[in-house]
Parts: sequence; structure tokens; C-alpha cells
Amino acid sequence: MHLTFDFPKVGASAPPYKQLEYYRSSKGLSKAQLGEMIGVPAAEIINYEKQFQEIYYEQALKLSEALDINVDLLLDDYTKFLMPGYGARIKEIRSALGVSQGKFAELIGVNRSTVSIWEIEYHRPSRENYIKMLSYMDCKEAYSA
Repeated sequence: MHLTFDFPKVGASAPPYKQLEYYRSSKGLSKAQLGEMIGVPAAEIINYEKQFQEIYYEQALKLSEALDINVDLLLDDYTKFLMPGYGARIKEIRSALGVSQGKFAELIGVNRSTVSIWEIEYHRPSRENYIKMLSYMDCKEAYSA
């Protein structure tokens, strides 16, 4: 007699943390084992799966290689936006609005220096700030003056 166990399937549209949990489990890996494979503590894998920490591109790439899956499964719109080159994308948004770093910072609710460090990719904007940027793109005409 052979017993089989069907893991519950996860759809391609499931959020990254669900994808990670599903593929890690389906490969029979513990959080500690996966962490060891990519050089991070198990706590980091736990944080990804519990949504306490974003899975940014650099880690998504390592995870996707370890799990033998497409990296896009571990990224959402926000983390895809923050792939290398995000500084130029932020500058494009600001330029499309026709505003200076100072005015853009005012619109988003941050300091001008914060916009500057985003544009040189020294720090990433939060998900909340990303959403604010996109909302201003939706009302571009109102803020282009």
C-alpha cells in the first residue's frame, strides 16, 4: 500500500509569503534548512512567511534559486518596483509630475533628503510611501503645476 499526500495547491496569484511557505513546505525544507541554504537565520524565513519583513529582490533571487521556482512568485508590485533601478523609477515619477525633490517630498510627506536617498538607492521607500507615489501618478494633472 502506498500513501500519498497532496499538498494544498497555491495559485500563481497568491501573495509572495504564501508562495514561499508553500514551496518551502513542498520541498520538505524547514525554515532553518532554507535559511542555511541562502545564508540567513531561520528567523528571517519566519519573518518573510509571517509578513513581518518584505522579500526584496536580492533575497527573492536567492530563495527562488534554492527552491527552484520563478523569482516573480516571491515578488509583488511593490517589491518589483524596488528592484535595482528603483531610484530612476522614482525620479521618473517625480519628473512626470514636474516637481522638484522638495515639492515631491512635501507631497509624499517626507523630507527632501529622503527623496534624494531614494533616488540614489541608498534607502528604499516604505510600502506606504510607494502607494502615495502611485496615487500622485493617478492624479498627475492636479500636481503638475
